[in-house]
Amino acid sequence: MLPKQEEDNTSNTKSKEDSSSFSKERLIIISELLFVLVPFIVIAIIHLSTGNFSDLIYTADWSMAAVILYGQTIVKLILGFASYEDSSNWRLIGLYSALIIVFGLIPSAITLTLFIISKDQGVGIIIAQFSTFLSSIIIFLVFGTIGQGLSSNHFLRRIGKALLDRSNKKRDKIITS
Repeated sequence: MLPKQEEDNTSNTKSKEDSSSFSKERLIIISELLFVLVPFIVIAIIHLSTGNFSDLIYTADWSMAAVILYGQTIVKLILGFASYEDSSNWRLIGLYSALIIVFGLIPSAITLTLFIISKDQGVGIIIAQFSTFLSSIIIFLVFGTIGQGLSSNHFLRRIGKALLDRSNKKRDKIITS
């Protein structure tokens, strides 16, 4: 009975360490995100004090921030995978980067361009702009945390190995089929 209890305690300790490490990585990403949000807070305060709050909605800054966040996500993810001990699975890095570029960065850049060149910003472009901004925050929090974690030794063993092992299992399953 005693060895089983010892094993459970060891398992609980590892789980707490992994959870603590994940929290540390997430805090780093959140702190970086806050610096992206600071200009919006300042601009919001200015618009509220002047009574022109609607001007905050009709600015291209939201799309600009989305482009920046998607770019930062790609950089974090690539650097994270590059620092991983077994970075031989470059196809996975390419896939994640391509998905973020195709479904995040490019739509954000197009929305930014359309917002800047159109003379009358309609509701559609405003919705598109806020959608790309909100999705960039979510993607940055998820994939930025993974990339940051892959760069650190604590989180590296847990998530990095799981991602690559999962990809390798899928590849092996396809090959044997």
